[in-house]
Amino acid sequence: MNYDLCLKFRSFRAAPETDGETFLPLRSTFLCLFLDVLDSSLTERCKGTTVRCLRAPAGCRFKGTPTALKEHMQKCTYKHTISTIPRLPVLEGEITTIEVRKSSQSEHLGISVVGGCETPLVSMIVQEVFSSGAIATDGRIGPGDQILEVNGEDLRELTHHQACRVLRKPCPLLRLTILRERVAEERNTGAEVQDTIRVELTKTSGEQLGIRIAGLQGTTGVCVRDLVEGGLAATDGRLRPRDVILEINGQDMRQATSEQAAELIQASVEKVDFVVSRPRRPQPPDLIKGMLEADTSAKTPEDSRPPSFQDKLISIRKNARESLGISVAGGRAGTRGDVPVFVTNVQPDGCLGGNGQLKKGDILVSINGTTLVGLTHEEAVGVLRASALSQCILLRAMAPARDGDSDEEEEDDFDEEDPTTGKTPSWIMWMRLPEICQVPKSVQLERGQSGSLGFSIVGGCDGIHGKQPILVKSIVPGGSADRDGRLRCGDLILSANGHLMTSISHTMSVTLLKRLQGSVMLAVVSWPGTML
Repeated sequence: MNYDLCLKFRSFRAAPETDGETFLPLRSTFLCLFLDVLDSSLTERCKGTTVRCLRAPAGCRFKGTPTALKEHMQKCTYKHTISTIPRLPVLEGEITTIEVRKSSQSEHLGISVVGGCETPLVSMIVQEVFSSGAIATDGRIGPGDQILEVNGEDLRELTHHQACRVLRKPCPLLRLTILRERVAEERNTGAEVQDTIRVELTKTSGEQLGIRIAGLQGTTGVCVRDLVEGGLAATDGRLRPRDVILEINGQDMRQATSEQAAELIQASVEKVDFVVSRPRRPQPPDLIKGMLEADTSAKTPEDSRPPSFQDKLISIRKNARESLGISVAGGRAGTRGDVPVFVTNVQPDGCLGGNGQLKKGDILVSINGTTLVGLTHEEAVGVLRASALSQCILLRAMAPARDGDSDEEEEDDFDEEDPTTGKTPSWIMWMRLPEICQVPKSVQLERGQSGSLGFSIVGGCDGIHGKQPILVKSIVPGGSADRDGRLRCGDLILSANGHLMTSISHTMSVTLLKRLQGSVMLAVVSWPGTML
């Protein structure tokens, strides 16, 4: 209630009750003002009606549907505006724009990040916040927070490397748009669990969607009654009869009539965005087992994409007293987790650097038949020194495959300079490593009182970008995974209680994790995020 309305309300209360001529007009005025404010409040706050621009704190006055907002963000005149905004807390379930000041333009943010539009995570997600840096000093951003925008630049359409470049731009002030998802453990209330599905259907000229809408019996709202055979919706296959319609083009349909829903669909010229819910049907354990066996026993078709790494065999002859001429970092149980041993420096005039085959950033797999994968840093260095006493060296290494000799592309593969190890591979480079270089760890989780393991996943063999790994997207605060402390955002899940999760769909992965009883043993590959 605004200040003017408060003043009129006080006048209303002070008016003589016996003076009907004064009382009635004043009451009418007050009620009109109250309804105006109430209508404005409902318009701004109710889900599915109108939303404000993410740059509203900078002065943008846009309000519209979520669909219109997406189009508006591309041409918003406040895109590059930087102005002081109040110090706001980052709240669960809300998009918040905050300003983070740096002590100098070159100060590091002090975080590690995972994700990118080419990954199942899509968004850039904070994996870890270090004790020093601008983010730790500010104190509002934590692990699991999604970074949607940086100084007006939308990160949701950028690859991992592109987003990291934006985040690394020197500037004294960062305006960050943050989403902290509201993640809660599922409670076993006995109610049927509902899946929420988003479906976008694109019309062609004069074509009908082929959907019949009906009101829900005994309550408000609408549902899909049936689909016209051969129509656009039936051909698409994602909508089903009895799906409850939650939204159409961003408009809340939970209190709508079938006529209102039909009008919205007909008014859409090019495309219609639906959000629907349907009951999640638990599958019998025997059927799940059969599907898992079929999925894991079937051979995975060869990926049509070019390999991300080149397998190199380097053979040299050397003097028995001559060193290999390389420096290495990494190894199991290192400061940033379990990573393979990689080359940090190659002496150009050394025995391995002389022929130019081994380069900085190459992953060392084995030397003279002895594997280096899974060894600690000290163990790997010991094996390398012992092998250096031999006059014949056979080294196997993995090198990032690049289309060209672009310096920018090579720099993108590495984090910012680390004072102890030099530059280290980025998260996206670790993710592209072949299976032979992975160092899995076992994480055993006990289900909480709600029956949940306390984390959410994304990815699967049915992803929109083709086959993708199953990754941890978020950790439930206070849940089983959070209390255990070993899972992080971006971790790759290989199996659960021995059931492989590398070649099954997202839905099947979720079903499997929910069906496993008691303790659940996960095989996990935990790559460190890219440091900023």
